[in-house]
Amino acid sequence: SNELFCNYLQVYGLLAQDIASSYTDFTSTLHSPPRSGELFGALTNDFPMLASVMENILLTSENQNVINSILMNLKYFIKTLELTVIFNTNLMNIICDKFLQNNLYTPLCLSVFGEVANAGQFFEGADFVVPVFVSIVNGLIPVFNSNNLSDACKYYNI
Repeated sequence: SNELFCNYLQVYGLLAQDIASSYTDFTSTLHSPPRSGELFGALTNDFPMLASVMENILLTSENQNVINSILMNLKYFIKTLELTVIFNTNLMNIICDKFLQNNLYTPLCLSVFGEVANAGQFFEGADFVVPVFVSIVNGLIPVFNSNNLSDACKYYNI
């Protein structure tokens, strides 16, 4: 069910958030560095399967709560995982093609892309990112011509 998937995704998102904080907050007592490394490895190994489910749902679902849950939790995965793990999926392309121009999702899509930009993992040869950013720019052109963007921003308190 949609509710069960949202709960499952939220648990994965909280795990990703906890792993990310354990690498930046050295006073955290939730996990020891070896345990965080094990959890990071498990999340990295499981992410392609999880991404496949998220892709399928994003392509087929019209349920706004499920879509919002995926977009919100994707931000935690971006903070935690290597960007190549994220970009080896079709998630960013689906977000650009299907949701970026939809005013209900534009602010969340932009916050996902903001996490990518803040990840600080860009390096020489990271040309896998360029096609996605071209899609982002192309997707944003009609959005900025829309009068409804302010309504979406109000909805998300942005």
